[in-house]
Amino acid sequence: MSVNLTKNAVNPFETLSASVETASTRRLSYSASLIAKANDLAQKVIMGGTQHPELAQKVITDANTGDLLQLISETIGVETVKAEASVLDGCSDDELAKLLESRRSDRSKAKKKGPASSMVVCKTYISAFIAELLVRQKLGKDYQSGSSRVVEYDPNELAKDQEKLVRKIKSLQSKQCRLKKLADVDEQAQAEYQQVQEEIARLNELRVGKPRVAATKVVIKANELTALRETLASIDPATLPEDEQQKFLNLMSKLG
Repeated sequence: MSVNLTKNAVNPFETLSASVETASTRRLSYSASLIAKANDLAQKVIMGGTQHPELAQKVITDANTGDLLQLISETIGVETVKAEASVLDGCSDDELAKLLESRRSDRSKAKKKGPASSMVVCKTYISAFIAELLVRQKLGKDYQSGSSRVVEYDPNELAKDQEKLVRKIKSLQSKQCRLKKLADVDEQAQAEYQQVQEEIARLNELRVGKPRVAATKVVIKANELTALRETLASIDPATLPEDEQQKFLNLMSKLG
């Protein structure tokens, strides 16, 4: 739906419908406090839309995170986001990584539905992104720096301990599965998904005794070979497509 701006600085967010959606019941550790804080900050950003109607309009219609980041900076300020990241004090890096992927997933889903579809979807989109910024602040990973770092270890050291190497590969494969769901709708997730794929391939090369495809030999008995020759001899190569004729002649020459 389109949202029209007026000369009286009407807040574009106020014109969105107020449809209600059922919230997900799945929760990670720190998820409730993170979402509550992000929702509170998202509400302040939305209220600030009156002072920045054109930018707010772009957030609603284009769903571009660059515009949203600018609106957050203009309304609540980046320093506020940094300070409020304390809500995640005590959260482990592993939990933070899961929270990051969960919030990115929510943001991507909201973006796919379209922030302009309703206030609920729009607020979810903004809140999920703010939550992502809070997590990234705690992890020390700036949003604009691109996808998360994958290589956090020395591959050569892993190669010396094959059990750790296999565990790392399995961990990356699990991450790959999670990112695959986001890759179609999130550019950062797509870049990270490709990076993880490349790292899995690289680590697999370090595995000792990795399975190899065995060569297979087909044994044809003499009587079967004779029958095969007779069958092929009954075929006129001229009746075959041009690109298949040479293949047929090569096969006949090998059979003798």
